[in-house]
Amino acid sequence: MNTLAPASRPSAAPNSTSTPSAASHEPPKKGVSIISSDIEISGNVETSGDVHIHGRIDGDVKAGNLTVGEEGRILGEVAATEIVVNGSVNGKLVGDVVELRPSARVEGDIVHSTLEVQRGAAFEGSVKRR
Repeated sequence: MNTLAPASRPSAAPNSTSTPSAASHEPPKKGVSIISSDIEISGNVETSGDVHIHGRIDGDVKAGNLTVGEEGRILGEVAATEIVVNGSVNGKLVGDVVELRPSARVEGDIVHSTLEVQRGAAFEGSVKRR
């Protein structure tokens, strides 16, 4: 005689008045998407979430917030709320906040509300404040 219920089936009281938790009806939370250094993408990337790029993208990138790692390379236009560049971008950058760190190499125009170019960053292009 087996008196154990399977672990995957919790027993419920027949007259249970419990309601499902609100969390079960919420959409999953957005995390950070990471494009690692061994990944190359030919095509556009679009998300409302955050993206960290350590690989190469030949195409446009649109994200909530974008960080380009030191090994990261983008050949295309970039649009995000916040853009932090440690690597290389060859194309237009459009963001509320754009930060070029010392290892950044950017060739293209920048449209921004706030721009920070740190010592050592290389930039060739025009700058326009929105």
